[in-house]
Amino acid sequence: ISEFLADPSAVSDTSGEWMEIYNAGPDGVNLKGWRLADLGSDRHTIASDLFVTPGAYIVLARNGNLLTNGGVAVNYVYTGINLANDEDEILLLRPDGSEADRVVWGGNSGMHPVPGKTLERIDFATTNWATAASTWFGSAGDFGTPGGGYVPPSPTATPTADDRLPTATPTPTT
Repeated sequence: ISEFLADPSAVSDTSGEWMEIYNAGPDGVNLKGWRLADLGSDRHTIASDLFVTPGAYIVLARNGNLLTNGGVAVNYVYTGINLANDEDEILLLRPDGSEADRVVWGGNSGMHPVPGKTLERIDFATTNWATAASTWFGSAGDFGTPGGGYVPPSPTATPTADDRLPTATPTPTT
């Protein structure tokens, strides 16, 4: 699980929630038969072929329509999963029921969704996450990188002493 939008601002939760999965392994994976779940009663079994090649990202969402889902291109539409805005989790379960991945937010997890911004996994060697800092092409206003890797925020220029020098000297008038 590489990214998710639990609290969209551009559209309602029922139209705009989505999650992204990245294949960090060396082999392609067909997610047919895999399950999305939470620690409560939310469940969805991926019912059709959904191939993820090595190094690829796929987007799964509650709504596959670009015109009504906030402008995100979707590879698969799921049902039965609702992402709570304050505290929840996503589990990715293999067909045998074993856990492939999990992300938990809210409570004392240290991760808290910001309205209109995804939480993105920074890298796959750690479990570090960040809040998205830019919109994607076609976004209706929400921030994230659906279908692509984490993009760090652009650094903000810090003024130097030379930047603060006046550029013109005022001329006194009489």
